[in-house]
Amino acid sequence: MNTDDVMGVSDPRAFLYTTIHAALTELIARVSDRDNDFDADGERAKIEFLIPEDRRD
Repeated sequence: MNTDDVMGVSDPRAFLYTTIHAALTELIARVSDRDNDFDADGERAKIEFLIPEDRRD
């Protein structure tokens, strides 16, 4: 991702938050796969703020 990618969308902040959320969610899943004691749900809850309320599942 570069500046043109970010600035070329209508809402750069939402784009970055969504991208960061996706990357962190993937990282959490990878750690969870390797560590049975890892609290994946708790960690996902910590980053939920990155997704606007109207776009959450």
